[in-house]
Amino acid sequence: MIGPGKMWLRSLISEGNGTLLILLLSSFAFTTTHAIDCSAKLVATVSNQTEDCNGFETAAPHLWPVWVDADSCHGWRATDPDGRLHDNSANNMRCSDDGTKLLYTQFADTLDCQNAKNEGGTEKHFELNVCEEGTPSILKDMATNMDCCLDPMGESCMMSYTGLPDVPEDELRGDISIWLNGEQCDEDTSNNVESRSKSDKKKRSKSKAKKNKKEARSKGSKLFE
Repeated sequence: MIGPGKMWLRSLISEGNGTLLILLLSSFAFTTTHAIDCSAKLVATVSNQTEDCNGFETAAPHLWPVWVDADSCHGWRATDPDGRLHDNSANNMRCSDDGTKLLYTQFADTLDCQNAKNEGGTEKHFELNVCEEGTPSILKDMATNMDCCLDPMGESCMMSYTGLPDVPEDELRGDISIWLNGEQCDEDTSNNVESRSKSDKKKRSKSKAKKNKKEARSKGSKLFE
């Protein structure tokens, strides 16, 4: 017996609607895309609105992929307290020769490093245990773990800093999603980064978020760059 679905397809074909059928199937394929595995070796950085970098060693970090292709695009989408979306992405993520710096090119208002508000991107860096003025200047930046640059095959990198790239969630940034080359990453991917679960990161960042929330609102979207 031919089911109703097969009869419907046969009817489309017999009536010369092959083109329509192809369009329908193509549309279905397009809408059933799935999240991708974005696992990589990672380094950890912190960037916050603060007078100094005290406490950065225990703050929830941004986990950046390294040892990836220069055109590999790491993207992240944040939702601010007013529900607005803030997209950022970066490529050319690399370690300095001595392994103590993360260098990269960041793009604003895009998840795939294309058609950015800052055409050509902005060159940025983080240095291990060095507190520096960030971009924008209201931020302080510091790299807190560079083991995967210093010794990519070492135990710390392989066992503790290999997994899914991440950006800390807090009351300022709200929900965060991670992207690779314009496709959303699978958040269920196995991640062995020690003590970096989303729930732990939320707890560590809530107190600082409450303190900075009023001032952050007045600064607009700068904190999301």
